[in-house]
Parts: sequence; C-alpha cells; structure tokens
Amino acid sequence: MQGYLFVIVEGPDIDGSKLFSYFMETATGDLNLFFGHWWTAESQVDVQAQPYSMSLEHFVNYVNAGEFSIWWARGAVLYGIKTDLDTALAAGKNVIIRIHSTMLPEIRQRYPESVVIALIRTLDLIDEIPKNIYRQADREYQGDASGTDETFSDLAPDRIILMEDADLSSLYSKLAVYIGSVIKNHKVFDVTIVGDTVGAISPCVDKGSFIVRHEFGDLLIDAAAGLTQSFVKKRHFDIKKLLGIIVTHDHIDHFLGLGIFLHYFRDQPIDLPIYAPIQTLATLRNYFSTLRFKRMSIAVKLHLMPIVLAPGTMVIDLPGFYLTACPAAHSRDTIALRIQDRKSGAKIVFSCDTAPSGLITEFMAHSDLLFHDCQGSHRFSKIFADDHSSSFQAGQAAQAAMVRRLVLTHYDPKFYLNEAELIHEAREVFSGPVSMARYNQIYTV
Repeated sequence: MQGYLFVIVEGPDIDGSKLFSYFMETATGDLNLFFGHWWTAESQVDVQAQPYSMSLEHFVNYVNAGEFSIWWARGAVLYGIKTDLDTALAAGKNVIIRIHSTMLPEIRQRYPESVVIALIRTLDLIDEIPKNIYRQADREYQGDASGTDETFSDLAPDRIILMEDADLSSLYSKLAVYIGSVIKNHKVFDVTIVGDTVGAISPCVDKGSFIVRHEFGDLLIDAAAGLTQSFVKKRHFDIKKLLGIIVTHDHIDHFLGLGIFLHYFRDQPIDLPIYAPIQTLATLRNYFSTLRFKRMSIAVKLHLMPIVLAPGTMVIDLPGFYLTACPAAHSRDTIALRIQDRKSGAKIVFSCDTAPSGLITEFMAHSDLLFHDCQGSHRFSKIFADDHSSSFQAGQAAQAAMVRRLVLTHYDPKFYLNEAELIHEAREVFSGPVSMARYNQIYTV
C-alpha cells in the first residue's frame, strides 16, 4: 500500500529545526517513517551543500542510510529528489517533510492525499500562515476564475497542533501521537491515476487508467495508450499482484494500451482475466487478433470474462473486497464500477463515461470516493449531453448520492475555460471536497 506523506508547516515563532531529530530519537520505531529534510539552498542545489540545522557528516550518514533531502521550488523539485520521494511512498514508506507555507499549493497539487499539519503557538496565529500567498500561488496553478475563498479551501491544514504554554518536546509529542493515529488507522485502498485524464486524444495526451491497490491484490481499470510507457516502466509494478483488468467499454481510448502492456509482460507465466461487457469482448478479440499474439511467444494466459449489463452485477468476489458493475449512459455498452472493502465497508465508485443517470446515482450512493465523468463546463453540456456529464451534473450526482469526495475526470479542454471553472460549478451543488484528477496522483480510502 502507498505510504503517507506528512507535510509540516510551522507558524511564527515555532522552531522546527529539531523536529526530525526528535522523531528519529523517539518516535520512529512503529511508524515506518522516512524524512525529507528541509534545504535552505537557493535556485541551484549543491550536492555538497550543508542542510539546515544538520552537519554535513550527519547528512551524509542519513543519505547512506537510505534517507534523503528535498527542496520544493516553484514549478519543480530540484536535485531530482521527487523521484526518490515517489519511490519511498510507493514502497509503503511514510514520509515527513517540512515546507514553507508558500510551498503548500505545490504540495497540494502534486500530492492531493498528503496530510498537512500546521504547528502554531496559539490559534489566533493561524492567519499568519498567509492566505494572500496561498491565493497568489493558487492562481498560478489554477487560473483566477472566481476570486472567492472557495477556490482555496483545499489549502487549509488537515490538522492544527497548538503549542500554547508547552515546550517544543510536548509539541512534537502531540505531533507524533497524531501521525501515529493516522498511520495506524489503516487505509484499505489506493487508487493511482495513470496517464492523463482529459477527454480528448492528441499526440501529447493519453486517456487515463486507474490502478486500484488492496492488500488482497491489484486491479487495472481501462488501459490508456500510454499506460506502459508513462507508468509501468517508471514505477514499480508487480503484474503478479494483478487480479484482473476491467475494460469499461470499447472506445479505443479505453483499451489501446493493452497491446503494449501485455507485450511488456509477455514472459510472465500468469493467468490474467480481462473483464468487459460482451460487446467490448468482441472488439478485444479482434484487437488481439490484429496484434497476432498467436504468433508470438507470450507466457501470459488471457481469460476473457463477460460482464452482464445489469445493476449490481458481481464481477469479482474475493474475501477482502468485491467489485460490482452497473450500466452507464453512453453511446456504447458501458459499465460503471463499485469496489467495496468487506471489513470496513469502504467504497470507491468509477462512473466511467456517462451522461446523467439515476441508475448510476443510486449505484454510487454513500461512496467514500467518487471518480465521475466530467466532459466540461455545464454551458457546453448540450454538445455532449447524450454521452457525458458536465461538472455541474457530476456535482449534482455526488450530492444526491451523498458521497464523501468527488474527483472530476475525463475533462476535455475544448469545453471549459479553466479548471477553476469546473471546480466552482461542482461546488455550487456538492458540499464535499472536489478536485481534478491528475496524472500519477494517488488517492486513498
């Protein structure tokens, strides 16, 4: 499972220089923590530069021990450390980093599931983590569409820990207790967005796929053209943990990446089920025939499994979780998907490509995380009304279904001014958190 990223933002008069030393000495035993130390470098980072509040000798020891330092810069991560951070998180390591408040929009953009913790002396100082800086930074990333505080609500800390009259050791102790409670409150699903998530294909853009991870195994939902190149080759992916591939329908942007994906793993002697509507399976048979897999030495054994188009159809039934399907409102036979953990009841729903549908709304009721089709702004909805939803309609469906979190996906740049417009439309009717799906983002439940 994906590790947690804990982001520490310090208020005025809080000296966080001894934070990592405290955790290393007293709190790391059960928490599986890694540390991204705060650099004070300028625009260029020198490998031999001395990190903040740490001798070069100690820093080298930490690096040799497998820990590392990062410095967030506007629009980029210097020193190539982001790759190491992603690798640690993907390996299940829980990472703590310290940042300046101006870097928070960058963190939220790159790591939407990060846990942001503000350390302050008293509650009246929280405004000193300056909102005007957040606004300016957010405009740089999202565009200034509405000018309201709603646009920036996702930048608020997830937790505020007060120092009050206590000393730093007591403050760090509170922080350790909170971090420990987050880690030990076990998450059951990771969802990684693979490939871009726009609703149009171009030479530079691939449609999105989803990799769902659970302790019982992984699922791949759809196969974007860039699946193998953009994700599998760049990040650790164990096909032996893959329980199956679900292709939601037979539009080419949802299965074109299967050929390269299977060719990449052709030497793996595994049985791999591919689940899809009957109409889609017929298309896949023709697709695989064109690829001439029969003339290749391929160890992967494919099993094409039909999905019946009926509400609540059981697709995969395992001791740890189960996957059900429901017909979507689209031009081809298409399914929405619901994955539910048996023990906790945690539930994730993928609407897939769909126009507004009462059947889908009922299907996704009370889900913890909803990935909903959003072709564009509602003012363009007449253009795609038969096959897709607008951001406003996605928000309506999420509110009616009483879901906890909404992620907009499949958006097409032809049908909106900027992303803030889509977020604003969804928030007009949905009271929960709303975000845009992005390449390589990881969501947890």
